[in-house]
Amino acid sequence: MAGAVPFLTAKHAHHSAVWTIKGFSIDQICVACTVEHIENGQALGIHVKRVLGELLALLRSGDKSLYQVISTDKRVQEHLLNIIFVRVKGDEASLCIDALIAFVEFLNTSEPPRKLLQQTVHTIMTNCNFLSSLPHVALLGRLLHSQPALCTELVHTYRGFLEYLLSGMTYTDEAVKSSLAYILVQLFSRPDQNSLSPGFVQATCRHISVGLASAKSADLTSNLMALVRNLVKCDRHAQCLLQADQLDSETKGSTFAMAFKRVLLNTDEILQLAAVQCLQDVLTHHSHYCEVLLKADIAEFLCEAIKTKNESLLSSLFICLNALANADSFYSDCHVIYVIDPVIVGINTALWLQNQEVTILGFTLLSQVLSRQLKAVLLFVNAEPLAKLLSAMTEAVQQKSLPLSTQTARVLSLLLKSQHVPVNSSLSPVLPLLAQLFQCVDPLSKPSIVQQVLSQPMKLLLTEVLSAADSMYQLSQRCLVEKREKVFIPEETLEFLNSSFEEVLLPAVLLNYSHLDEPEPLTFTFSIAKSQCLACDCAAQHTKRLALSGFIQLSFDTKNKYHYHKRVNSLITAVDEFLVELCAGLVTSKSSSTYVRDILHPTLPHIPSSIVNCMELLNQRATTFLGNGSNSLRDVQSAILLLLHNAFTHNDRLVSWDVLVKVLDGYVSLNPDIHLLPPVIFTCLLVLYALADNSNEDAERVLLSSHARQLDSSRDLMARGLLRINSIGSVFVPSGCVLRWLFKIPSLVSCVAKSWLVEWLKDPTRQVEELLHALNNSLPLLECLLGMLALSEPLVNCVTIVNILTAFLAKEGPVGGVSSSQSMVLSTLERMLLIQRAEGFHGISTVGIFKTLTAAVTACSQPIVEGKLVHHVANIIARTDTEQSFDIAISGMDFLSALLSKHTQASIQVSIVLLNNIPFMQKVTAFIPSHMVHTALSACSMQLLAEIIDCHCLSRNPDSPSPLSQAKTVKVRAEPLLAALWSQEPAVKLAALQLWRVVFTCKGKLGCFAIEFSANWSEHQSTLLFLILNALVGQSTIERERAALCFVQFLAFIKASNQWKDIQYNQWTAFFLRFLGDVFHNVQLPQCYLLCLAKILQDFKDLKTTVELRCISQLLYAGFVTHRCNLTEQQQGAYEDCFEAIGNINKDLYSVDEWSHINKHYTGEERTK
Repeated sequence: MAGAVPFLTAKHAHHSAVWTIKGFSIDQICVACTVEHIENGQALGIHVKRVLGELLALLRSGDKSLYQVISTDKRVQEHLLNIIFVRVKGDEASLCIDALIAFVEFLNTSEPPRKLLQQTVHTIMTNCNFLSSLPHVALLGRLLHSQPALCTELVHTYRGFLEYLLSGMTYTDEAVKSSLAYILVQLFSRPDQNSLSPGFVQATCRHISVGLASAKSADLTSNLMALVRNLVKCDRHAQCLLQADQLDSETKGSTFAMAFKRVLLNTDEILQLAAVQCLQDVLTHHSHYCEVLLKADIAEFLCEAIKTKNESLLSSLFICLNALANADSFYSDCHVIYVIDPVIVGINTALWLQNQEVTILGFTLLSQVLSRQLKAVLLFVNAEPLAKLLSAMTEAVQQKSLPLSTQTARVLSLLLKSQHVPVNSSLSPVLPLLAQLFQCVDPLSKPSIVQQVLSQPMKLLLTEVLSAADSMYQLSQRCLVEKREKVFIPEETLEFLNSSFEEVLLPAVLLNYSHLDEPEPLTFTFSIAKSQCLACDCAAQHTKRLALSGFIQLSFDTKNKYHYHKRVNSLITAVDEFLVELCAGLVTSKSSSTYVRDILHPTLPHIPSSIVNCMELLNQRATTFLGNGSNSLRDVQSAILLLLHNAFTHNDRLVSWDVLVKVLDGYVSLNPDIHLLPPVIFTCLLVLYALADNSNEDAERVLLSSHARQLDSSRDLMARGLLRINSIGSVFVPSGCVLRWLFKIPSLVSCVAKSWLVEWLKDPTRQVEELLHALNNSLPLLECLLGMLALSEPLVNCVTIVNILTAFLAKEGPVGGVSSSQSMVLSTLERMLLIQRAEGFHGISTVGIFKTLTAAVTACSQPIVEGKLVHHVANIIARTDTEQSFDIAISGMDFLSALLSKHTQASIQVSIVLLNNIPFMQKVTAFIPSHMVHTALSACSMQLLAEIIDCHCLSRNPDSPSPLSQAKTVKVRAEPLLAALWSQEPAVKLAALQLWRVVFTCKGKLGCFAIEFSANWSEHQSTLLFLILNALVGQSTIERERAALCFVQFLAFIKASNQWKDIQYNQWTAFFLRFLGDVFHNVQLPQCYLLCLAKILQDFKDLKTTVELRCISQLLYAGFVTHRCNLTEQQQGAYEDCFEAIGNINKDLYSVDEWSHINKHYTGEERTK
């Protein structure tokens, strides 16, 4: 390699060995020979370039041997610089410039750079031709970049030279202008660039605008952009650049802005990036220039460049557009309409590049545009860009980035404003997006996470998600409830939002309440809660749920917590609006809701945020006013009472019970004219007072004796105020606590309390549970209700009273100290019915009394009823002769049937009384033909006859004389009873089955009751068997059960007669067996069918050869094996009877193992296991 180019000259032998060092790419090099090569004007250019290249490599590598040789002799340094400088021309210029710059950097002293600067300036000025001096101009730019300190010397020492250089910016050659611009870049990059003269700066600014507008080369454009970036860093220079470049009324743009537009249209992304970053610096440091750029339509050109996939360029574009979006003219001049589609494209590109920072910049721009856009100008003219944006937002949330999700939620919150949603668009994709955002904050709703301090990013995310949910609530309200917006929103939106708010958002806010330093999360929470109160279909439900969740207490706590916060106004407004809608939604009538809104709207701002202060206001006389406002103290007190009422009635105790007692006692004592209060407020006061005065209601409300005595002073005032109310209906509320309190005050029982109860009973759907609870704790109330039933209160439906008493009697519990409420009601009604007999017959009240008696008897385990009551009821039924009195007969027979169904000794006595009442029995039997009378009457009569016969059979003892020996025999024709089994009315058929079962069971012990058959018994027997078997396969479970019991007793009855063989092979018996095999294959047989099957197998022993028996035996065993562990005692007994009967018929139907399995179960071995 050393022989390829002669690095050593002929004089090398005369050079000292000190000059010889190790080369970079060759073995050795002589510095003296290198100098000779360079200064040799006759040397070949290729040789010189090789020598310069080797020297440049050594200089850049920082060779220590070379440094020792050169640094010791300044003459060598100067000589080497001079000879290289001379060669800065032609093809060698670029290499020589690199060598010179490397040489001065290698020496790292101040003198060589200064001398090189002098030489360069002198050469340029001497040539006086920029084209011929181009290499030296380039050298100067490189030198200034390498040695920034020389810029100061150049400015202060060579001012004329600078003017000369600046004049070269008008030169036509762009290479010259590019090199000169590079020098200017170095000059304006100095920290002390203010030392440049104003004239020089102004001239530079003019050349920049002209140069950018006409530049064709990338180098010139880049250098000019870099020059602009340096200029705008200095306020004075930036002002000179931008102010001197004002609007041209004709072109509607500036030279500077037009030049930028030209660069932005360039296809070279590097130039685009340089231009955008330059513009970014301009807008960052001098935002007032936005107006100039916007009027030049620079925003549209920036949007065109967003199609790029260069991350740096995309980021700078978003930053520039963000800066432009701060200007008002961006919206007023409608530049924003060009931004939306490109920004959505840019966001999708950023997501494709997986660059979260750029994506956040895009969403930040969108949020600013959405928040400031004029309502008159639509951003989305159709649904397509909106759908693309929602898709991009969904993809952004899926990246699980906290900042990105926060920014996405912010955009969604603004996007859901009605002015941004195009007509006839669909917001179905919003629900999945919201669901993902809710998942992001779901960890905050878990108590285990609350122990950690809530980070600021998580607070921001929670705030923005709440804001998005609030916006969706309001838009859904307008679209689904008010029908004001023509936007498609899924019907399940409100349900989804409600469930998400209650399951995720609200727990997240409440669990992290102490960590929320800013009021915004609570502002959105109360706004959402207000929206729930305004929901159309489920407003009442959500309003009550919010009240039960303690939102009134939360409202006071929130206003008190953020009372001194600088952004508290919006929170207070949200809380007050929520309280207005909550309280208005908790009242039932529209007029009351209007009054609540009218009273709360002006007074809530005057109500203290401290509950203690509110209690103090209630203990003042309502004659003073608050400040200079128009809201009197009475209005404020009324609003506080309204809030207290809604809180305490929904288990949200704002104060303790003892404090409430003191406050109410003081308020009533200080305001004796409480009857003048508006009805809504009086009702609230009454409910609160009743709650406080009913001290024995439950353990938590037990008041100290001193507090109870304290209410004594105001109790009479409260009662007098209630007596002075003109209309009870105006202050009525279905409150069991109030009702108990009214019946507790003697002066109110006869008038106000009864009127209150009448008002309650006018609507049977009102708070039934409340009324039942009141009945359990007030004996006067129960007596009043029973009296209204007996006297047929004209203002109340008797059915309502009966239904309430029936529901009440179904519950066990003492009433006013009486151990058994049912017995007390039974004796009271018995007395009332007997009194009514003397005073006159009232059909409606009699039916009600009968129904209530039925409920009382059903609820009692052993009811005790006097015989005269039974006789009186029987006589009433016997006198029934018109259709209008059928209801009396039905309800009376129901009562008697319920009484007889107890099968107690008292029931037997009742049956004896009834059987001895011949007119009654004749009337009852006359009701049986269902085609002649009401079907319900027919069913009740057959049911009653069955109960009478059943109880009578229990009392018969063959050895003792019959108590019915004097009674006339009551006969019933068989045809109506058989026809009843054909009836399509389920009640009639069931009653007929019950009656036939009792007849078959009692056999010959019927006494004075007999069934007459008009034809041969065998004919009726076949018909009866057919009807019973038909009922066995009926649709109703209860019908099949009753048919099964009837069938068993029928077989027992027939077996004792002479016609047994006629039925032994009846086809219906075989049909029944086949039915069991087909329908209940591999299924547990119902107990009623097991009983029938056992009876058939026990009696029909001649069936051992039939196919049905083999099938049914396998069915029995399969069901037994499958369900043996879950059988009741009765089912096990039925199975045992079946297996025993099968063994008696044909033991070969089961194998030895199967019999062993059965025997083990019933001997207890397997059940023990």
